[in-house]
Amino acid sequence: VLRNLSQTSAKLSRQVRELAALNRLGQTICATLERPQLVARIAQETLDLFASADSFCLHWTDETDENHLDVYDRKGVAPKKFPHTVAREVAESALKSDKPLQRTTPEGAWLAVSVTVSDVRVGSLALWSRSGQPFHADDVGFLTVVAQQAAIALENARLYELATVDSLTGLYVRRYFDDRLRDEVARIKRYGGRCSLALIDVDYLKTINDTHGHQAGDAALEHVAHVMRQGTRMVDIPARIGGDEFAVLLPNLDITTAQLVADRLRRQVAKVPVVMEKDQFKVTVSLGVVSFPHPDIDSVEDLIAAADQALYQAKCSPGRNRVETNDPALKTPISDAALASYDEETQD
Repeated sequence: VLRNLSQTSAKLSRQVRELAALNRLGQTICATLERPQLVARIAQETLDLFASADSFCLHWTDETDENHLDVYDRKGVAPKKFPHTVAREVAESALKSDKPLQRTTPEGAWLAVSVTVSDVRVGSLALWSRSGQPFHADDVGFLTVVAQQAAIALENARLYELATVDSLTGLYVRRYFDDRLRDEVARIKRYGGRCSLALIDVDYLKTINDTHGHQAGDAALEHVAHVMRQGTRMVDIPARIGGDEFAVLLPNLDITTAQLVADRLRRQVAKVPVVMEKDQFKVTVSLGVVSFPHPDIDSVEDLIAAADQALYQAKCSPGRNRVETNDPALKTPISDAALASYDEETQD
């Protein structure tokens, strides 16, 4: 009788801990609708629930049918020497399976379940333990419940993304960008601080369309957007605000660093040609960069007008492919060394 009572008590205690953990997970993942931050939070909370796991993997497919494998360890970063190939195989097997998958490989032990939204499998969630010790049987059912919670949050993030992200470039749409810019200016006016704004225009896009076709024009826009995503931080807001016009909001950056960031984006766009099936061509951009607060800028409209004027100056220069600011003192050579602190926050 005592043994049965002890076992029942232990079981109830575990259920209470799991319910409390799921409640924390639900509160945490409902705090954001931004997919990168959401996945990172799900990873952190899930690893807190499974003490024997070293890493968390989420395998998913975006709206363009591109496969992604997001991996996090307990420090919130992708672990070194992680077996990505094996992880993809396990994740894809779990996606096709009706039941949770347990597997032991030379690289370690795996536990994976599919992530399902409205009876449609949209991805899989996996845990990895480098020790090779199989996961406990109770972990299997619990991970399934965690995956159900994650599925709801990821679907909400997907719907939010459809409303705020441009389908061609994957950058934020104009309305979302304008809202965030207004919020940032209001925050600075109330609490202090600074931000910078860069407006970006693709040089000679009409010529690219006329010479190489409209698919080439789309490829040029996608190329610029890819460089913007790779070259900005998680806190930055890169957006497509018009046909061939882009913008990026740079919180907490002064004009000097913002100019350096903008020039590096410019050089990176020009560095890699756009390659199509039987053709390739070079793309360049012109940028106008301003910072707030500034003596001549009092509102969002003033900030945009100043950036637009700087962009106009860049596009009036011979050959374009240039960065201009509203600060005439910033005519100094560009040094990547000055970007070190910014790079620490730049997303992979």
